[in-house]
Amino acid sequence: MTGVIQVLQALSVPVIAVVGAYIGWQQLLISRVKLKGDLFDRRFAVFDSVRKFLSEIMREGDVPDKALWEYRAGIADAPFLLDDQLCEHFDVIWKRSIDLRATMRNLSSQAQGADRTKLSHDMASDLEWFGNQLTALVDEFKPFLKLQQPVKWPWQ
Repeated sequence: MTGVIQVLQALSVPVIAVVGAYIGWQQLLISRVKLKGDLFDRRFAVFDSVRKFLSEIMREGDVPDKALWEYRAGIADAPFLLDDQLCEHFDVIWKRSIDLRATMRNLSSQAQGADRTKLSHDMASDLEWFGNQLTALVDEFKPFLKLQQPVKWPWQ
């Protein structure tokens, strides 16, 4: 009987080590899934800010002050979450929105004439550009927001 007890005592340490390693592995897998979820939430917040900004421009036909600063605040974390190319695109949207705003201000101060017609055409092409950005937004964000296959658990 003492021999059985000694064998069980000798085996208990390796069994505890294997169980501990298995629990550690499970925690690693769970933390990877949590990291993906956290990244998704933060990236989606940037996506939502850009979408709201573009939608407001299309709805209003202008760029309200509040929308400008909400957009800027909404994309502030983008360099840490998304690639450089997409962040540069956000800057282009910012610059084009400033240009549209200036066009709208100039258009409201022009009474008539060729300058007003040119400004109207510029405004229309800018609004078309913003509309195209709104439709392309999902494709641009898809690589960053697409949820991959779930992690395979060892028992699957």
